[in-house]
Amino acid sequence: MAFFVERATSAADNEAAAPAVFKQCFSALLLSCAESLPAHVVLETAWRHGLSAEAMPFFIGTMARSERRLAELEAEVALLRPAAPRAAAATAGDQGFFTSPPTQSTF
Repeated sequence: MAFFVERATSAADNEAAAPAVFKQCFSALLLSCAESLPAHVVLETAWRHGLSAEAMPFFIGTMARSERRLAELEAEVALLRPAAPRAAAATAGDQGFFTSPPTQSTF
């Protein structure tokens, strides 16, 4: 981070350097603090400042972590469910769309 601040202060035209420095600082922040940043805050900040490309690696990592965590939780829940209700639930919904009789419409 010090590099970016030093670069901004040494620039001849600080106003021209500010967007580039902000973009680099935003990218560095996402890279170093990805685990502790709420995704909705990153999304809004990227959208407001036109930094979607810089935020994309963060979102890819966030989606990967979310999918991995969801798979772990689904596996955990599957182990906790008793076997009999799971089989009953599978056969209860076995009346397919094409095999069930048509219903009376109330229109």
